[in-house]
Amino acid sequence: MKRKSRLSCKLIHSASLGAVLAGEVLVLAYDSAQRLEINPWKLAVRWPFLRQSIGVQADGLHWLLSQELLLHQEETWSSSEAPRQFRPSQRKHFTARSCFALEEEAVPVLRALLAAHASQLATYQQLMRQLRLQIQTEDWHVDSEMA
Repeated sequence: MKRKSRLSCKLIHSASLGAVLAGEVLVLAYDSAQRLEINPWKLAVRWPFLRQSIGVQADGLHWLLSQELLLHQEETWSSSEAPRQFRPSQRKHFTARSCFALEEEAVPVLRALLAAHASQLATYQQLMRQLRLQIQTEDWHVDSEMA
């Protein structure tokens, strides 16, 4: 990061839910890397995971990048046995190889962002739990009359 990002209260509160959700996952990955005493890039979060599993849209990540809170690189795949390797990404769009990680300086800012959006995040997580329960308990089989 070239300069420390200083988000104003107004800007923190204007962050999209996608930026907050991505921030939460990235802070968890960073914290895990610190606990394991490994480079945060070893636990870099892939774009397909953020998009498909978390529901993050590209605009949330672009916002984090514009605030210099996020690092974006492309994973260079070699063999499944080799350690993960990355190269800087010059792309404005994300691909299946796009990965994201945090530098230490961004973590306190993202923690403040998460704290400011704690109630929104809790509501979203509760709604997702309810939706998963509903999906698990409803009969999702095609009705014989419709077949």
